Amino acid sequence: MIAPDHIAPVGPIERTSRGAILLIVLLAAALRLIALDRVPPAINQDEAVNAYDAYCLLKTGTDHYGTPWPVFFRSFGDYHPGIPIYLQIPFQAILGLNVWSTRLPDALFGTALVLWVFLLVRRFYGDGVGLLSAAFLAVSPWHIHLSRLAFGIGISTSLTTLGLLLIARRIGGKSASKRFSAAAYLELAGAGVALGAASWTYHAMRAVVPLLLAGGILLNLGRLRTLARTPGGIMAGAAMAGGLAVGTFPFFWTWAHAPQEVWARASSLSPFHQSADWFAAMKLVIHNYSAHFTPSFLFLEGDHSLVQSIPGYGELHHVYALFLPFGLYRVIRHWRTERFGRFVLWWIVIAPIPAALARLDTPSGHCLRAAGVLPAYDILAAMGADLLVRALARRFRRAATVAAALVLAPMALGTAYFGYQFFFRYPDEAALYFNGDWGPIITDIERRRTSSDAVIITNIGNGHISAHYLFWSKTDPIAYFKARPNIVTGPEADFLIQVGTTFFTSAQRIDEVVAVLRPGTRLFVVERPGLPVPGNVLKQFLDRKGNPMAVLYEVRTQ
Repeated sequence: MIAPDHIAPVGPIERTSRGAILLIVLLAAALRLIALDRVPPAINQDEAVNAYDAYCLLKTGTDHYGTPWPVFFRSFGDYHPGIPIYLQIPFQAILGLNVWSTRLPDALFGTALVLWVFLLVRRFYGDGVGLLSAAFLAVSPWHIHLSRLAFGIGISTSLTTLGLLLIARRIGGKSASKRFSAAAYLELAGAGVALGAASWTYHAMRAVVPLLLAGGILLNLGRLRTLARTPGGIMAGAAMAGGLAVGTFPFFWTWAHAPQEVWARASSLSPFHQSADWFAAMKLVIHNYSAHFTPSFLFLEGDHSLVQSIPGYGELHHVYALFLPFGLYRVIRHWRTERFGRFVLWWIVIAPIPAALARLDTPSGHCLRAAGVLPAYDILAAMGADLLVRALARRFRRAATVAAALVLAPMALGTAYFGYQFFFRYPDEAALYFNGDWGPIITDIERRRTSSDAVIITNIGNGHISAHYLFWSKTDPIAYFKARPNIVTGPEADFLIQVGTTFFTSAQRIDEVVAVLRPGTRLFVVERPGLPVPGNVLKQFLDRKGNPMAVLYEVRTQ
């Protein structure tokens, strides 16, 4: 078995390991970049509004509400953290406003995380477990899926691991520095910046990152006390604290000046906010927390959301049900010396807390709010797989190749099955939940635009279809602001109901739209099949399964 972390050898990466990690990172990149504009089916309304905010910033220096360079972006009555939106701007400057420029930041950070996990884990367990951890993460269903969505969680989890890696390089493991150079101070400051930024890049991480840091401090308290007495130890702590202050400054500045932007989401979802019965609320919190450790969530069905899970497959590969117990056994067996192993367990234990403290959309967990656990499950599974391979190799008289095949073949089969489900079946099954077939419809409408004076696009079953319209039509931000968009503020959400002569409402309210138009106006109406519209049918739109999903009408006002 690999030696515990306190005596783990850390030297230059071996030549074979360099080749292996290169192949693993290339595999990770392929699984996160191939067909990025089609899988998941483009594009979710949150992705669309974030992308359009980045587009507005690029063109005008304000978001779509007209706020100049915000920290948190107002969206549908909520406020989205700004870092993922700002990261889209350089990609839009090169590629324009499209699905690729929207999802590339998360996909690239997700790919980088695979390398960072290898570099982190090898410092405590050597190249073998480091490569296994990176390989497991590279084919992780949970991580692949979220790396291909522009929700910011892929960026946040990557920044968290980067921060931990930079700390480990200087004060972790046997190779920890006893003296600090200028480069060491810079790395520790960089770790602070990365962890500070990660803590608010996605809402749930504002709980996970502080708890991770607290756990790391408690698990290494003796070492940190010794370090504080070494030359430059206090300066090293100050460098990291300074980095944390820089990384979290935008968050705390906004909290001081506009606290509703920081806490609107948490307040609206809190079970304590919605119920005066604290006993019932605590019961819900416990249920929500425990849901993230069930076989259904982890291995069989995920969180049942077609936006962030695929039908019939959990967040982890099935074979992890074998690897994780061995990883747990490995940590427990060397409990006193397994500081990093205990830290990984702590990581897994605290990760569902944000999801537990929020109202769940389904009773089976929430893979986005609990995704702060990435990549801890993969590291623990790699530790268990390594232990199992070595045990089998001894059993088979050192037939390490046979042992590795017996253990890793199920992993390869699970990855192949997941890949088929995710890339070939999932896009069709999830299209409705992404409004994935509305891009061609909006493009068709814009092609006909010169033939109409106004357009109504139905909001029945479409969520915030206005966000999709702004995205797919690539509405010029300057023209958008000149049109004086009509945004209605509701008790739980904001709705953009009009941009110039484009209205987002159902045909059931067509009289209200007609009333503000001049007589004889030629109006295009896009409505769901079966709903009456007083006009001539121009075209019927089909979804990817060939079923009618929308009808384009021409209506003349009286």
